[in-house]
Amino acid sequence: VSSGSKETDSPIRTTSRLIALDQDAIELRKTDERLRSKFILDQHDNDNNDNTPIFTAVHENFGNLGHYLETIGETGQVTSLLADLGLSSMQIDDNERGFTYKREGPLDMRMNTNTNGTSTLSESAAVSSETAYDLLCRLKPKQFESMLQENSDEIYATEIAQGLLGKNKKKG
Repeated sequence: VSSGSKETDSPIRTTSRLIALDQDAIELRKTDERLRSKFILDQHDNDNNDNTPIFTAVHENFGNLGHYLETIGETGQVTSLLADLGLSSMQIDDNERGFTYKREGPLDMRMNTNTNGTSTLSESAAVSSETAYDLLCRLKPKQFESMLQENSDEIYATEIAQGLLGKNKKKG
């Protein structure tokens, strides 16, 4: 049953362990609220007196899943994995996030904008202080062209790079 399902109003009880990792603290909080309203996620209800929480929301990059499982002693225990790795329309629609060109807003484009700069496990998920604007200010046109070609197969990479970063590029 998906968390957005409207088939039932009564909470669903589960005995599985659910761990949600997301580097976007805003979306993680929304997921946590949505899942807790749909499922009974407090503790396992069994004869083994297992007090492990059924659901844990972790502010962390998916790339650190293996390391996270090691830290909680769950390595080798995963029986199913559901990964939502995409960019959501909620992230795109929020002009303060800097993913859209439809409305005015900062050119940010960072997934992890946590202001305290901390990460549960590693520096790779820590907040990046470099925004998309900062990146564009330091790149040379050829570097940006390569990024566009390698990461998005953009056929107009040369034109876009020259248009944004050519010899008339604004500094700072």
